[in-house]
Amino acid sequence: MTRHDSAAPGGSPLAPSLAPSGSRLSFPHGNAARLLDAIEREPPPWADETIRPWDEDRFERIRRFTRCKRTVPIASIGIDRIAGTCHPDYQGRTWREMLRIGKRMPLNLAEYDRNPGYYESPAPKDITLVSTNGREWWIREGNHRVCIARFHVHYRDLHFLHGVRLIEWIWDRAAFQAFEALESSIAERGLPWYLDVTREPNGETRRNTEHLEFYIPRIVLQRRGESPEVLSAEAAIRLARRVSRPWWRRLFPAWGAR
Repeated sequence: MTRHDSAAPGGSPLAPSLAPSGSRLSFPHGNAARLLDAIEREPPPWADETIRPWDEDRFERIRRFTRCKRTVPIASIGIDRIAGTCHPDYQGRTWREMLRIGKRMPLNLAEYDRNPGYYESPAPKDITLVSTNGREWWIREGNHRVCIARFHVHYRDLHFLHGVRLIEWIWDRAAFQAFEALESSIAERGLPWYLDVTREPNGETRRNTEHLEFYIPRIVLQRRGESPEVLSAEAAIRLARRVSRPWWRRLFPAWGAR
């Protein structure tokens, strides 16, 4: 199936409330027309739910603490686990709205009309989903086809979309939280310290149908005039607590202790 995934106005003339003006496509096989009609008559309960945005800034902070990047080239995903998209044009829209605003959506619907079985086939698709928790997934590639698939799978009572590519980042939450706490304490105190994270590759393996890439993240503290110091998560937390105390508690830690 040809890829058609970019965002701009477009739609189908066979479902007026779903279709913007200007589209001249028709669906001779009737599959797309029936799908659009079903959405109008009996929309799924999630049809008007907001498509959640992928937080790219947070992801860039998290990615430095990756311990394992897991890629599954051909996988199946529960359709209800697809939470949002990386594409800024669709973030904050609804799934029903996505059918109306894609420049290439009419062409994807025309292809659906010719071959709806594509959405039930286990064959590989140009659809990539990403996650940082393994439970909720965001669309990185294939927004239009995922949108159509959600509705198709719902009305067919199938629940799963097959042949997609999954990428999951498994990260060190304790180290991330320790880094954030220490970074905040350093900024609050105005200390002349530089905090960084290094990530060292630690091998890779292919297991069954997945590719695993391993890393060792390290918190590195550079104090003025001193050599860089590698901190464990526990050491970073202790240091964050110590530098965030009032000056008199740092000089006289026993004062105020119970």
